[in-house]
Amino acid sequence: MPRKPRKTSASGVYHFVTRGVNKKKLFHKDDDYRAYLLLVKEYADRFDVQTYHYCLMTNHIHLVLKSPDLEMLGKFAHFVQRRYAYYYCKTHRWSEQVFKRNYSSFPIESDAYLLECGRYVERNPLTAKLVGSPEEHRLRKKG
Repeated sequence: MPRKPRKTSASGVYHFVTRGVNKKKLFHKDDDYRAYLLLVKEYADRFDVQTYHYCLMTNHIHLVLKSPDLEMLGKFAHFVQRRYAYYYCKTHRWSEQVFKRNYSSFPIESDAYLLECGRYVERNPLTAKLVGSPEEHRLRKKG
């Protein structure tokens, strides 16, 4: 069954979520996190995407970002995930799918929801009981 069309955000801001296939770990070591973040930076610059918040969990990723339109968001997602999948397969000797097929993007239309979404992303490691406070998670960004 085909997926429903993505909802466009009038503000251009989205909560972007992607997961490892079957909840598979996406990150095993610090170099994996760094590789993903470098790809985010490279393709954010290329497709005029601004990153406000991020949190890289072991098996999923949260980004709060602003994109000029859904086409650029799709290109950003495509290239980041494809290039990271190549890196992952080569580095971890993996030959199967890395990411769940589709990423999720939730439009953020109000300042109140942007604040709540940013808080949610920043607190994700705390909620998962990976750290005692959000500041302890080294792979997060405040907008």
